[in-house]
Amino acid sequence: KAFELLPLPVNLVIAGKKGWKYRTIFKKIKMSGKAKQIKYLNYVEEKDSLSQKPFEEGLRVIYGRASQYAPLVAEAFESHKVPAALGVYQAMVESEYHDCPTNAHPNGPVGLFQFSRKTAARYGLMPADYCDVRKQSDAAARHMSDLISDFGSEKSSWTLALLSFNIGADGVRVYLREMRSRGVTERNYWTLLRDRKSVAPNAEELGLPYVPRFFAAAVIGESPAAFDLSTPPLTTLKQ
Repeated sequence: KAFELLPLPVNLVIAGKKGWKYRTIFKKIKMSGKAKQIKYLNYVEEKDSLSQKPFEEGLRVIYGRASQYAPLVAEAFESHKVPAALGVYQAMVESEYHDCPTNAHPNGPVGLFQFSRKTAARYGLMPADYCDVRKQSDAAARHMSDLISDFGSEKSSWTLALLSFNIGADGVRVYLREMRSRGVTERNYWTLLRDRKSVAPNAEELGLPYVPRFFAAAVIGESPAAFDLSTPPLTTLKQ
């Protein structure tokens, strides 16, 4: 109802697919003519999916598996003074907490945080460490600590660190320089997204849907009861 009343030309981003509570929630919005302003990330699959294929499992399976590893991830991030929630939900978006996901490409990303081989080596991960959740988490925490140092410790700047984790820091710096040349001094992902047509016409280069999916995963993980999940909020779990 609130979205329907908004006078501004903004978009509403939904974690799930059409069909996932779609008919009930958006019936009035469809009638109001704002349906085209709703974007679906397709992040949330059916809660009770019986599929065992990666990225096709149900929420109960995914978040149940995450509850086993989230405390270890949180501890690693906190030890490097990085907010635990960043690590907990990055791992969710990257691998859905498969500790050793298979990759069709022999030189593709590896491990819980889906590091590129180059980044893995930079943070001291050897091939034998690719499926080691503890070492992956420590490397990811150090990497995010470095990115936050580069792009700012303000909460609004964390989105740039997330984006950099996904597409690389150099690419983000190029976007920021381009925006500054156009007189835009705000430094966050949402500003980049807003001005993407002039900065990076290819939206996929801006980490879509990576950054919004991170927030979708966090919303689900921190308010599990709203999604009929029995797991506690993931950042509250301790080893």
